[in-house]
Amino acid sequence: MFPHLFAAIRKGARVLFTSRTYVYRGALRDLKSSAFPLLKSSQVIIEVEKLTLSEKERILYNHLRLGQQPANFRRSLKSFLPEIAANAKFFPEIAKRLSDPFFTRGLNVDPESLRRFVEEPKDLLMEIISQQDRANFAALALLFMRAGRVSIPPRIESYEAEAMQLLGVDLAQLCDGLNALNGSLVSEFIERGERYWSFRHPTVRDATAAHVALRPQLLDIYLGGAKVTELLREVVCGDVEIEGAKVQVPSSRFEKVIAKLRALDMTDWNLRYNLVWFLAYKCSDEFLVGWIRECDQQPSALLKHMSVTNHSFAYLLSRLHGLGHLAEDYRSQYVSEVVKAAVDSAETTFLEDDLRNLLKPADLEMILNRVKEELAPNAEWNVEQLEQAYDDPEYDVDDYFADFRCGFETFRDLFDDADTVRGFENGLTTIDQATKRLNRRNEERHLEEASDEAEMEGRMRAAMDLSADITQNRSVVELSHASVDVCAPRSIFDDVDA
Repeated sequence: MFPHLFAAIRKGARVLFTSRTYVYRGALRDLKSSAFPLLKSSQVIIEVEKLTLSEKERILYNHLRLGQQPANFRRSLKSFLPEIAANAKFFPEIAKRLSDPFFTRGLNVDPESLRRFVEEPKDLLMEIISQQDRANFAALALLFMRAGRVSIPPRIESYEAEAMQLLGVDLAQLCDGLNALNGSLVSEFIERGERYWSFRHPTVRDATAAHVALRPQLLDIYLGGAKVTELLREVVCGDVEIEGAKVQVPSSRFEKVIAKLRALDMTDWNLRYNLVWFLAYKCSDEFLVGWIRECDQQPSALLKHMSVTNHSFAYLLSRLHGLGHLAEDYRSQYVSEVVKAAVDSAETTFLEDDLRNLLKPADLEMILNRVKEELAPNAEWNVEQLEQAYDDPEYDVDDYFADFRCGFETFRDLFDDADTVRGFENGLTTIDQATKRLNRRNEERHLEEASDEAEMEGRMRAAMDLSADITQNRSVVELSHASVDVCAPRSIFDDVDA
């Protein structure tokens, strides 16, 4: 090819090659650059992260004007374009995507949606990653497995060597891939005198994770590098069908998942909640048995922090009990918590069919007797206490009483004796009355606030009128004696929708 290019150039032809840096560096491994010195001597590198604001605006304008977007879409974007160009995360590829209807399907034209389009281009990065050759993708995979940190030169562990073999690369090719991606998807850094590779930006790591998750043959790479939050969100373990699950883990890989769960921070509320959902609905019985054997301290931590009113948590306990792997101490603690919740808050979750196996017949009889003797006679008092505690007018009153209303209705329909039924009906009547009183109080408060706002607005308007009168009495400079351009400066985006 190069001899033909030389001949064309000698006859006056002009040749322009454009390429991303990582593509060019990767191609150099297969190109004999000495056969075409112009590749180096006439090279111009454009660092898109250092573009000026005016350059970014011109790039964005050109892409939109010459792109495929209809005029009405460009018109809806116009007022947001200066902010998009000024965003520190903006780069030319964003402009290219914004000009293509394929990438903007479903995009809401509002400040937050456009900010996410610019600052969180995960889909774009996934597309770029899918275009990498084996060496480059292996480099990203190794970084992913190492939590985004690879020493220079890299040292490969045995389990990583299997992954690299699966990807079809050796150590030399892996190093070539890291070098080719340097400055684009990965970067070098020095820490305590040691050099390392890392993902250039966290979104590159997230896009790599998403890409790996979609390829079942790369399961070990995914499990090696995925964060525990991603596992809880994306994985199902065993023969379980959940809509939206990206990765199905077979029993031969359960230990890898359990090892990550074992290190979970149980003081984090959000992680605890996600763990409970994961174990309750996204794991097979075999996985649950393995989890409770290997993570035997986690059930006690969950019982300490989770509420029995949480159906997912109660269902997890029910599954473990059905498998014979829930200690009696844990079950007894559940029963004690149920009694308290039923008597104090009219909680009825324990009555649901998929939780009944947690209660022995004597337990259920005891709970219902306590409800009959302690909750029913005091139903009205409970509502009155709840009414007195209401202090947030933004809290919908019907929602505020919803749990008690639902509990009273369930217990009313469950019991047969007249006194108990009457107690819960009286409680429901009291809720209706309290709801009316609180709604009336909220309406009065809103009217009072509206009146205060109207009074303040009137004072401000009067002050503005006074200021206008003063201004009218001032001397006015005759503009006809001065050459003044009073036109607003023209924006580059003014005719973007033409």
